[in-house]
This record gives sequence, C-alpha cells and structure tokens, in this order.
Amino acid sequence: MKQSQFPLILYYHRVRDFDETVDVGLSISVENFENQIQYLKKNYNIVPLDSIVKKMRNVEPSSLTDIAITFDDGYKDNYDNAYPIIKRYNAPATIFLTTDYVGTNKLLWWDKLIFILSRLNPEEFKNIPFRDEIFPERIKYMVMECVKNIKKGKISLLINELKSLGSSKREFILNYLEENYGERVGINSIPRTFMSWDEIKEMSNNGVSFGSHTCTHSVLTEISYEKAREETIRSKRIIEEKIGKKVSAFAYPDGCLSDKIKNIVEKSGYLYAVQTFRGKIYEKADLFSISRKMIKEGHSKNIFRKFSKSLFTIELSGALDQLLLRKSRTENPYEKNLDRI
Repeated sequence: MKQSQFPLILYYHRVRDFDETVDVGLSISVENFENQIQYLKKNYNIVPLDSIVKKMRNVEPSSLTDIAITFDDGYKDNYDNAYPIIKRYNAPATIFLTTDYVGTNKLLWWDKLIFILSRLNPEEFKNIPFRDEIFPERIKYMVMECVKNIKKGKISLLINELKSLGSSKREFILNYLEENYGERVGINSIPRTFMSWDEIKEMSNNGVSFGSHTCTHSVLTEISYEKAREETIRSKRIIEEKIGKKVSAFAYPDGCLSDKIKNIVEKSGYLYAVQTFRGKIYEKADLFSISRKMIKEGHSKNIFRKFSKSLFTIELSGALDQLLLRKSRTENPYEKNLDRI
C-alpha cells in the first residue's frame, strides 16, 4: 500500500537574532523558533528522526502528524538558543555536525564571504586589483556591488554564482578575499561560531541525537571518490569517539548527491541519509535520499512580522511549495558545473 506522503522532516540551520546582520535565509529568530516549536508540539507528534526512518525501513504505516526536527552544520547558536527551547518543550531533534568546525571560530565559505564583504570600505576595496585569472568579469561586478551595498538579494545571487563555478574556482576566490582582506576586517578575532564537544555531549544526553555532515562541508559531488569516502568515514568515527554513541545518520552538504555518493555513504556504515528537498516518498523509499523541508523565518511571519499560525499551517502542508516561484528555487546552483565523481 502506497502513501502519497511520509511524515514531515524539517531542517533548520541557525537560531539567532539577526537584525543587524545580512542573512541569506539560513537563520530564524529565537522568538519565532519558539513559536514554531510550541505550535508543532500542540498540533503534531514530534518524534526522533530515527523513529520515522525505522518505519520507512520496515514499510510500517505512520501517522502524518508525526514530524521530526533537524539542524545542519552545528552552529553554536543551536546550543545557546535552540537547545533550551527544544528541551523546554521536550522536543527531540537531530543535529548534523561538520566535524572539523566543532569548537572553532571558523566560518563556512558563505559566512566568510558575507563577513568580509559586509565590512569592507568600497573606496579602499576598489583600489586593490582583482586577479583576472581568478575573478571572472561577472564575479568582479557582483563582488563590487555587494561591497557597495550588501543586501540579501545581491549576496544571494553572488553565492549562487560561486556555487555554479565549481569547488576549485570558488576556493581560489574565497582564499584570495581572505588573504587580502581577512585580517583588516578582523576575521581571526571573531567569537566561537560552532558548538564545542562538551556542549554536544551535554545535548546528546538530553534528547538530541547527532549525525554527520562531513568533516569540512565539502560538496561531495565536486570532489574525488577517495576524498568523499574520507569525509564520510572520518566524520562518523570522530563523532562516535567524542559522544560515545553510534552514528547512523548522514546529511549531504547542500543536498548534493549522486548514485556513487549514496553508495559511499552506505558503505561507510550509515543506516540512512537525508538531503534538502521536500518530496513525496513512497512505499519503497530510498533510505539514502530522504527528503526534508527547510523552514525559514518568513514561513511563519505575517506582513506585520508577527507569528502566524495560519501561515505556518499552510507552509507545513506543502501547498506553497507547488508555486512556480518555489519550484524554481529548488534548482541546485551546484549542478550547473558539477565535476561528478
């Protein structure tokens, strides 16, 4: 017997107040997050991700009121802001860790880009020449526009453009910006941005489970077979050693996967893997390509910037995902120039 839909698996990244920072849709405010969890607790059955996957594996009937909460990356605000809320409401959650970033003040590449460009003086910036072999003309223009006025729309376009270039060119550009401008904008003196192992162990003992999101957040479809295998195996081993529990779940960075990547993940000892896009899952669900729905700040905020139960209900129903604008946003910029393994 087929099911047209399986219970929702939601995913978040950051829970923080970001009025004074540029955000590209990866953050949700603390107040809004609590409102969402409170709503979910009253109207759904929040269950561990493992419980939903177990029913998928056994092809067991499952209530569509079941819902799972996940986070990607392992930002420190997950501990500072999200953890007290999910603990207060007794809401289980799963966090996928980028292990090389645990306990550090490192920035993932898009955060690094935003940090540098938002702090540069346009006049000072334009006097330093770009290296033409690194910066395509379109990228030069987009970078300059962001330095002049770094708005969400501009930086989002630049990030998507960099995703489409492939990992080598993207890394060259980010390294160049950091080498030339990182020190002057204070990139080495920022506070810790990712959870520590002590914080992770505390959460692990209080209803939060952990999975792997690789070691470095490499897009696995852009790197070699050997490197992809090393990213999946080493990250799993590190988490298990640190928290003393078996790791069965994996999340593909930026949702990029292929048949070869899924095979690597399965052979690395994981029992299942999640991606990023909400889709219909049927009787013979692919346990190494489980879809999730991303939740953003605007998904439950009305025009007065207040929490809206009605809007959140519609969002969770998936009805808005059928709109043409939403469908266009599911296109993955990385796929424009993939060096698939």
